[in-house]
Amino acid sequence: MSYQFSSHINTTAKYYNLPERDIFFAYLLAAGLDRADAYYIIYNRGHNNNRDTHTATDAQAADYLNNNPGLKLLISKLKNSKRPNTNSTREEVREAERQQREKDEGLSERAKKLNSRQGVSERIKSELDRVTGRDAIQGLMTLAKLEGYDKEDKRPDDERRSFYLPYLSRCRGCELMKIYIQTSEEKEASE
Repeated sequence: MSYQFSSHINTTAKYYNLPERDIFFAYLLAAGLDRADAYYIIYNRGHNNNRDTHTATDAQAADYLNNNPGLKLLISKLKNSKRPNTNSTREEVREAERQQREKDEGLSERAKKLNSRQGVSERIKSELDRVTGRDAIQGLMTLAKLEGYDKEDKRPDDERRSFYLPYLSRCRGCELMKIYIQTSEEKEASE
């Protein structure tokens, strides 16, 4: 049988890596329905005409929850989410909805930023401080690919600039520094 689900259910299922039926199960449990009843409604209904005992269904539900940590996480998040109570005024309900919308928009913008090229490179940079050895080398190579450092400059050699800088100030006696000083003096004299 094919089911159609709302986009909210589909995105929640993808986010928590769960089937859509698990999302409905989580909503029923978060709403306060008994665990055995919610499990029977979502998973057993229509499979057999005689209902198992309440205790047996509750044991199946407990086993199912223990084997699905993502489902447990979703249920706890749904239970802890702030919901307006029945005594709230219309303005309080609207304000709570507006705040929740702003929070969701902020989270989606943050997720988009983290999944962008710049966000990925920032995460790699922050992780490079904590790793050593091969992991650090692999992180640097990945960062170079993202930043485009591994690409060769396609300009002709006559358009490129080469810089040779001395490593330390005490290098004045080395041959490379003597050539650099002589070339600089000749350039200044010709100008």
